[in-house]
Parts: sequence; structure tokens; C-alpha cells
Amino acid sequence: MKRATKPRTASPASPARKAEILVPIEGGGSVAVRGDTAEIRDAGGRVVVRFAGGTAEIAAPDGDLVLSAPRGKVVIQSGDDITLAAGPAREAPQVRVGRETLAIDAEQIEAKTAAGRLVAEQASVLARRITTTATTISHTAERFELTAQQLVEHARDAFRTVTELSQTRAGRVRTLVDDLYALYTKRTSLQSTEETSVDGSKVLLG
Repeated sequence: MKRATKPRTASPASPARKAEILVPIEGGGSVAVRGDTAEIRDAGGRVVVRFAGGTAEIAAPDGDLVLSAPRGKVVIQSGDDITLAAGPAREAPQVRVGRETLAIDAEQIEAKTAAGRLVAEQASVLARRITTTATTISHTAERFELTAQQLVEHARDAFRTVTELSQTRAGRVRTLVDDLYALYTKRTSLQSTEETSVDGSKVLLG
């Protein structure tokens, strides 16, 4: 009498390995394609171009990375921010271009141009020291306000024209003139709540 034997069940098929395509490059390096990943390596085996999962990376391990378009333009487009960082790895990039914000973080910024223009709804400048050197500076404003702990002005000649009222309010006023002091008015009013003194070697009235 024959013994009953269990029917053999087929063993589960092992997952198929992703096919890999390797193409050597003349002079060193290779191009490898494995599944959804493509890589280009240099002669030292370092990745210089990599595309995987929708992300692309271009690297130059020992040299410069040059984007050149001698007969056209270079366009960089991004659905999100564009960041630029130079030097060792930093926590924050030096330049970040967002949809609504342009941020620059650098020890020194230099710009040289024949003409420049800034158009802004509101602008603020925060600095410990500002130095301006120009042949001509022109300000046009509906209202100009200056608040300072101390104001010092130096000029060879100073001219000020006020079409209506010119008023100075101060705790004390002192005017020092080396030569002639002249005041020309249609009417003059001098009023003191206390004493008024005029001191001179000669006082002429009339």
C-alpha cells in the first residue's frame, strides 16, 4: 500500500532584481541606470550627475561647475524657493529667492552700475553707520522728518528758502558770526519776558 504524499507547493518567486545598465565612458567613468535612478560617475567613481525619484543633482567634486549659453540665455525656474550658498556648509544660504521674498545674508555686498533705481511701497534701512559721497543729492518729499541725538553740519555756503513759516524751537540758541551779521525784514518784533541787553562799542539806531 502506497503512502500518501503531500502535493508539493510552488515556492514563492523571489522578487526580480532591477535590471542595471552600465556603460563605460572612454577615458574613465561610467553611466549607470538602475530602475528609476541614473548616475554618471567620473574616473574616481564619484557621482557627478544623479537623477533619482524626480530629483536631479549635478556636482563637480574637484573643479568648477559652469553653466554656459554663448548664444542664448540661462533660465532657472523653480516652483518653490531658490537658494544659493557658497563656502562651507551653512545653516542658512547666503541668497534665498522666494515667491514674495528675496533674502541676502553676507558680510559685504557690492554693486556697481551706471544707473540704479529702487521702487518700493515702504523701505527701511538699519545700520550702525551710513556714509554717502555724491556730487549732488536731491530729496523730494511731502514731509521730511529728522530725529537725532546730535546734528552737525559743515558747509561753505548754505542757502534755505521757505515760502511760508520757518520756526525754530530750542532750549537755547547761540549764533556765532566772525564778520557781518545782517538781518533784512519788512517788520521786526523782539520780545523778552525778562531782560534784553545790547552790548557793542557803538550802537546806531535810525
